[in-house]
Amino acid sequence: MEALKQSHEEEQRFHDEAVGRLEHQHKVLQTRLETMYEDRLDGRVSLDQYDAKAAEWRKSQDELNRSIAEHRQANRSYLDEGVVLLELAQHAVDMYVTHSMDEKRKLVGFVCWNSMIYSGVILPNYRQPFDILADTNRKQQRTQTTSGEKSGLRPIKLRRQDLNL
Repeated sequence: MEALKQSHEEEQRFHDEAVGRLEHQHKVLQTRLETMYEDRLDGRVSLDQYDAKAAEWRKSQDELNRSIAEHRQANRSYLDEGVVLLELAQHAVDMYVTHSMDEKRKLVGFVCWNSMIYSGVILPNYRQPFDILADTNRKQQRTQTTSGEKSGLRPIKLRRQDLNL
């Protein structure tokens, strides 16, 4: 969670900087439109020239407005989606144990892809971002084993069905 919050701060800074640049570009275009309108009123620019440039700059402003909205939306959803994924990862084992076979298949398909079985052992190939979580968990388990420190993390295990039904 701490890494997610730190990453979110970096992501937010990126989006804020991008929005600032885009808003500056929008303001520059607005200033040009206003200046060109005054030039049109004073007769320095023809009506055709004004209409062509004004349409071009307004189209650019619309594109900038769309980009600004996308950055603001991405900034809001980043942390929310990260928290949901972390909660899913924390509860995946419990969900797997308690849900039906169809729901288990969907859960495994969501977390893994192209997994293999080698000598009776499942070798999962995790999808992103679960691959990062699994790698972090493995490293933490190794650190815990060597240092004797308790981490509170749950090892990622896939339960196997008993062969003696």
